[in-house]
Amino acid sequence: MKKLNAEQQKEVITFLGGNPDETKNEEERISLILELQELEG
Repeated sequence: MKKLNAEQQKEVITFLGGNPDETKNEEERISLILELQELEG
């Protein structure tokens, strides 16, 4: 995940059904991506 730039991370969040505007930094974006992946199972 860290190899993705901020825009790419935001695209992944949107793809997974999340709201990238809820995140303030890379750590929060990665955390949200992992959380959304868990929800999708």
